[in-house]
Amino acid sequence: MPGFPSVAFPKINWEIFIFGHYKSYQKAFSTSFMLRVKAYTNSVSVALTLEAHCAEIQAGLTAVGEPLACLAESNGFKVERINSTIIITAPLGKVTFTGNKNSTRISFASPTNPELQLFKELYADRISKLGLAEIIEWDPPRASIPLNQTRCEVVSCVNISKNFSRLRLRGEFTNFKKHNAGLHFRFLFGPKGVEWPALDANGLTSWPGGISKWHRPVFTVRRISVDADWIDVDIALHGGGRITKWLDGIKTSDEIAINGPSGSKMPKAERMFLFGDETAMPTIMRIIENVSINTEVRATIALRDPEDLQKVTEDKRFQIVSVDMRDEQKLLNTLKERIDLINGSYLFFAAEKTQAVKAREFIRSSSVSVGTAKIAAYWTRNL
Repeated sequence: MPGFPSVAFPKINWEIFIFGHYKSYQKAFSTSFMLRVKAYTNSVSVALTLEAHCAEIQAGLTAVGEPLACLAESNGFKVERINSTIIITAPLGKVTFTGNKNSTRISFASPTNPELQLFKELYADRISKLGLAEIIEWDPPRASIPLNQTRCEVVSCVNISKNFSRLRLRGEFTNFKKHNAGLHFRFLFGPKGVEWPALDANGLTSWPGGISKWHRPVFTVRRISVDADWIDVDIALHGGGRITKWLDGIKTSDEIAINGPSGSKMPKAERMFLFGDETAMPTIMRIIENVSINTEVRATIALRDPEDLQKVTEDKRFQIVSVDMRDEQKLLNTLKERIDLINGSYLFFAAEKTQAVKAREFIRSSSVSVGTAKIAAYWTRNL
């Protein structure tokens, strides 16, 4: 490298961890960062994470950090206690409590901004349940829109089969394109005439009218453009359904807000067995289109009409069969029939809540060792 003397690194690995905070005198913004450098004889790699938010609470480390650490441990998450510091590592990121008997500094760090928003909202709720919400002071946010919210506009909405419509949305979807992004998001439908949710002075989401007044159904990103400037969303149509009615009145250029990405991420395995009803077809089809060409996939989808089954044109090792969704037990029975083939494979099962519960119970009682299982309730039948 010009201007620098050549250096011969010894044959050892270097790992350097730097944790720091920057805070202006006006507390205009705060950031935490972690820098890890690994040096080898012929390579250096650097990973930098900057998505973070901090808060100060006038309560001792034992009062705030310890109860939350115990809760995290009960959920199976890693907890480190180092002198006057408690570090919790969870799926959404790390939260660090540093303090004494009078006050505690809390720092949240996540791989992405959407995860950071979810992470601090989660802990803000937990801190509130400890009765400490009135004595916590959050560093001011650097934005007005929640970090997990995307404002987008309708490009088109077309029927792609008898029971499905495809909605295309234009916006900035870079976070949805990342390799570790969740596959799902939530539409945001609020009371008539209100503004979109925004960040309050604490950097937490303020819901006009209260969050209970907002309808936030979960959907899957069916496809995303190469430039991450549009997404497709496949929606199962149901007469009288709230989303179906909304689609009937939607117009090109209508503004929409969504929260995401969230939920399960793109799975990786050599063999996959995917089971789902029509609500899970967008997830199943996206998985099939994005897995490695060497991955073997067998999918079973319960549909109201076999003509709704989508085609996969990519050169993949897959087998897709449809079964009649009107037979409420058919999907679960198919799982039971194929259980011996699933040994050591990735299993995905998503359907109505009672079926998902039965599937989970069946897998737990089965003697077959499943590699990884993702079993989810995508909807609940009205009783």
